[in-house]
Amino acid sequence: MSDRKQLKFGVLAAIVVILGLGAWWLGANKDDSGTATAEQGATKQLDLGARPVNSEPLDSGTLLLRADKAVVSGTILDDQGRGIAGATVCAWADQSALRGAGDGRPRCVKSEHDGHYRLEDLWPVPTSIGAGAPEFRPGRWSERVDGRVRYELRLHPGQEVRDTNITLERGGVAIRGVVKDISGGVIDGALVGVGERWGFNSSSFVAALSDDEGRFELWTDPGVASLNAQAQGYASARTDSAAPTEQAEIFMTPESTITGTVVHAETGAPVPHATVVAKGARFASGGRGAAITDGEGQFQITGLEPGVYDVIATTDELYGETVEQIHLGLAQAAEGTIVMAHPAASLTGKVVIAETGAPCTDGSVRLDAKDLRQSSPIDEQGGVVVRALLPGEYEVEIRCDGYMTEPRYEPIIITDQNLIEVEWRVHTGLAIRGVVVDSNGDALANIHVRAAPKLKPGADPRGQQTSSWGRQTEADGSFELQGLLPGSYELTAASADYPGLDEPLLVELSEAADLEGVRLELPATGRLVGIVRDEAGAGVAGISVSVRGIDSHSSETTQTGDDGRFVFERLRPGGARVRAHGGWFEDMRAPGSSDDDVQGEVVDIAEGHEAEVELVVETRNGTISGRVVDGDGGPVTDAFIDATRISDSAAAGASSARGSLRWGWGRKPMLSDHDGAFELRDLSEGSYMLRAYRKGGGEAIVEDVEVGASGVVLTIVETGQIAGKVVFAGGQTSPERFEVRVVDKAAAFTRRDSFFRSQGVFAMRELPPGTYEIAVSATGGAASTTVELAAGASVDDVQIELQAMITVTGRLVDADTRAPVPGHRVTISARNGSMNFGLDDKGEQRDVSGADGRFEVEDVPTGRVNMMILPRDFTADSDYGWNHRSLTLAAEPSPLDIGDIELLVSRLDKRETGGDLGFKTKPNGPEVEPEDEQFEVAVIRPGGPAAASGLAPGDQITAVDGRGVTGLDSHRYNKLTRAPPGTKIQLTIEGKPEVTIVLGPPVEW
Repeated sequence: MSDRKQLKFGVLAAIVVILGLGAWWLGANKDDSGTATAEQGATKQLDLGARPVNSEPLDSGTLLLRADKAVVSGTILDDQGRGIAGATVCAWADQSALRGAGDGRPRCVKSEHDGHYRLEDLWPVPTSIGAGAPEFRPGRWSERVDGRVRYELRLHPGQEVRDTNITLERGGVAIRGVVKDISGGVIDGALVGVGERWGFNSSSFVAALSDDEGRFELWTDPGVASLNAQAQGYASARTDSAAPTEQAEIFMTPESTITGTVVHAETGAPVPHATVVAKGARFASGGRGAAITDGEGQFQITGLEPGVYDVIATTDELYGETVEQIHLGLAQAAEGTIVMAHPAASLTGKVVIAETGAPCTDGSVRLDAKDLRQSSPIDEQGGVVVRALLPGEYEVEIRCDGYMTEPRYEPIIITDQNLIEVEWRVHTGLAIRGVVVDSNGDALANIHVRAAPKLKPGADPRGQQTSSWGRQTEADGSFELQGLLPGSYELTAASADYPGLDEPLLVELSEAADLEGVRLELPATGRLVGIVRDEAGAGVAGISVSVRGIDSHSSETTQTGDDGRFVFERLRPGGARVRAHGGWFEDMRAPGSSDDDVQGEVVDIAEGHEAEVELVVETRNGTISGRVVDGDGGPVTDAFIDATRISDSAAAGASSARGSLRWGWGRKPMLSDHDGAFELRDLSEGSYMLRAYRKGGGEAIVEDVEVGASGVVLTIVETGQIAGKVVFAGGQTSPERFEVRVVDKAAAFTRRDSFFRSQGVFAMRELPPGTYEIAVSATGGAASTTVELAAGASVDDVQIELQAMITVTGRLVDADTRAPVPGHRVTISARNGSMNFGLDDKGEQRDVSGADGRFEVEDVPTGRVNMMILPRDFTADSDYGWNHRSLTLAAEPSPLDIGDIELLVSRLDKRETGGDLGFKTKPNGPEVEPEDEQFEVAVIRPGGPAAASGLAPGDQITAVDGRGVTGLDSHRYNKLTRAPPGTKIQLTIEGKPEVTIVLGPPVEW
């Protein structure tokens, strides 16, 4: 009997799971004579047609439910061309293409004695095929088309694709482990998949089922792998694991669900066949799920983590959102959800290559209005259907791999009718061809090569630019970058297995012809092996180890194995610092050291040689225990408890610990038991900040808890809400859509929600007590206010009057020469609103500084704002790097000319590491406004560059090299102090003589 039966959440009996998942897993191994297949190449297209807007809404996902399934067959081979018996082969359907039509789980079978396999009942959507077997590295099907690698089969209804062969290489290592409920019981029948951790294509390759004891075995590449698990009655889970290992653990959370009904906003009638999507409202957290409504408009979305969710419903001709976010607690069912779906339209179009008339076969079309963005992939015939478009004007952005778009496409006007037979053209452009080799001149396959545009003197900074994102080299090392305009380009090359070029290669692509014969030589590398031990000499398993170049920004990470050992196969030659990490923000310290001591060891990586290193870290055997209770002292049985060590550095602040608790990844939080009790284990010495929280809302934070403490009480107080109404100035009308963002800076708490056709009404629920800054933005207006919220309080009368947006103009100039700075994009956002990085590259580009340095930004909020200035191609080299400003803008006049914005030239190349100052300053926490920012010396390292300079803790730095660095000029500090070793830095100290420091060799501390 499975331990999972003992869990308090009443998960389904093990026998049901085993039978159900077993049938799905093994499938029906019919032979090739089965009658339910079509010949390869025979397809049935999903015909959306051009239906009248008043017809019954029909979602494309429903057509998938009605469509015939596809079949894929082939053979799994070793590197000698022999069939591999008993290999696991899985088909992974594209989740975005399914759109709720299927459960999203892969279809898996075992290969026969000759390596042949047959996967049936596959959804007719883009699908990845992966395979694995003991002793082999996993692999997946791929094909190369015009220099591009395609990893997905584009399946069609009733199609059978044969000869989908996969060759596996030997050298695989085993990951063995167990799948557990977060309460500790094991989970049988869980599907565990494995893929690359940080690879360019990180989807799973192959999978295995956990047995009655929750155990699983997978074979993968050596290094670090990404594991993900799915199980009936649970939210999906993911973790990173060293490979090989015998100790992998995946913890799963009992699922929460959302059920409800989609109704027509105008008639009130239920809407059948609608796709309903729930997605986590916070970046990097929360799950995602989808479903299709039945004939009564009802839906149920399962497999969700506890958290805060946005719910959106669409058909081809309807669009709707929930009035406000859904807050899900642990194993909670949110019932009675209503989604109002409003009339919309769809667009059917085609993308063709202008020079040949042939269809674009790989890419996407995005339609972007100020209030809504919808996109869709391009199919093999160049066709595209963009669904659920509300009335309005949409900018068009086309992506066709290997081809060049036109400088600008005419905007699309959506009314109440579908648009059909829209055609867009793309162009062949020019190409760069070459080869990538290693330091010995040997060709390298599967290296990603990218071309980024480099602005030439005299060129139009706002003119059309093209780039090529990551084409992979062939087996002979060759590559081809297509669809480029004439101009200068920086070429880079890298992969998960090789460090990139030391410097980008600058090439010139003329109008006359393609560029041939480019040679990119990757640098020689060295190998590093090591071990992490604790004070007792035992190896420390499953922790992160980083290597960072002392004289460059090169950085790699891995994980220790079961014995504490780790390997870096290819590192740049030179000095490097190796450190161990116990969490996202936390160094593992050497015994007896503090956070103001330099951690880790320095090694010298020599070309073609192997270096060794041993890291000794403090033992992690401490505990903290206690209880989580509610405001009445009763036990809270569904609270997650997490902890982060508070740095003992004088240069640390409580805000960084709070940020770590809210945003740190990689830690496994604990769940309180039936008495609300908890015990945190494997803690190093020190003082900790503890947080107990319900993922749907409610939290408690306790600071300065010493390791070994027991009886700690975390009281989750009742949450409150802030509600009100948003209107435009004058109070007569409300925006169709607006965003509300609430921020408690002192608590490092942020939440935002978008409200659609709510007549201006908003509510932000499940908020902990605090002081909230509320920022509201909409097309045509923005405003902010501050609200004090007590525990359990409801502030329901907040009135927000949006002030008109303005146009801002100005000029970017070099701070020293006063010369104009062209080619940099300027974005301006409300200071406490959502940051806009302005990465879109379409339209007239007036927000990009011209040859005279001038820029113009429309729809800018007034009051306190943040300005971001970055190169138009944000990945390209720039003498000025990324820049930030804080400003206060008046409401009139519009346009408002803010004059010259000075940019400092970066003293470091983007690949250089700055020299050591020898001191740290106190942090300016999130609660400090930019006008009040200052730099106070917190700690000076003995023997460092600042030790004999006369600088002392408590000194206030007011200027660096004669330039002020306080208040709104604080943005200059990092630019002026980050410089190469040997640079003299002059510091102006309030009330004291100036201090000169010569930067020392780079040191991370």
